[in-house]
Amino acid sequence: MESILDSLHNSEGVAAGRLFTQVASAKPIERRQFEDLLGAMGRAGLVSLTETSFEKDGKTIEFRRVALTHESRNLDALPDGVTVPM
Repeated sequence: MESILDSLHNSEGVAAGRLFTQVASAKPIERRQFEDLLGAMGRAGLVSLTETSFEKDGKTIEFRRVALTHESRNLDALPDGVTVPM
């Protein structure tokens, strides 16, 4: 989870596949586990998961964009004793 948050910290959002490649290169994780973790992080309000698409060579490419939520960007600013639900 920490690797995912770190990877997203300086971006406005990343394709889930690209994020998986970044995270898996640092810490081995299976794609299914990664997707389950993203889902849990979404439910906890740490990341937003948005289905989106683009056109390439006449084909529609669908993917999921992962971005930090406003709350997770400000985790360092939380007062003592306040935690993000997991």
